[in-house]
Amino acid sequence: MIRIIIALCLWPLSLWADPLPALYDVVGVEVDDTLNIRRLPNASAAQIGALPNDARDIEVTAQNDGGTWARINIGEGHGWVSARYLTRSANPGKALHCFGTEPFWSAKLSEGQPLRYTSPDEQYRTSDLGKRIRSANLTDRFALQFGPTLAMIKRAECSDGMSDRLFGLEADLLLNRDGTPALLSGCCSIVP
Repeated sequence: MIRIIIALCLWPLSLWADPLPALYDVVGVEVDDTLNIRRLPNASAAQIGALPNDARDIEVTAQNDGGTWARINIGEGHGWVSARYLTRSANPGKALHCFGTEPFWSAKLSEGQPLRYTSPDEQYRTSDLGKRIRSANLTDRFALQFGPTLAMIKRAECSDGMSDRLFGLEADLLLNRDGTPALLSGCCSIVP
């Protein structure tokens, strides 16, 4: 009996064995019900939205200290859902959608795929496929190289500066086209 109680107490922490951000699915919510999204990680906090009982590939960007609440983005802001109703998605979420403001830019990054970059002034796609470079000494960062273009990704809370959304990845994109380097910084999402 004591083992069962200990397992139930530790169960929410097991959700977070893998680093965030990560994709999760809603589970255990009745068919005619929804999973409430709260302003704060607290059951009595104001409800700011809801997820369908069968929602899939929800990007969790952080957890509260106890591991019982998960932070997600909703619209132009963020909120919290009870972690007891989430399970790790079968989708590994390996593609990144990175973006920044001032200047506005967007890039689709994925290992083994070409980089797709868009800004108000230009659009281009590399012919080089993304090659992942792991940090030799830190596990919270990596790079993707697309020929002369390098995307450096780090696990960290990131704000796009234009909304109240909070992302779990920071990005620095070093573009080198025609010998002219440009460094752009922003955030990334793993939502498919």
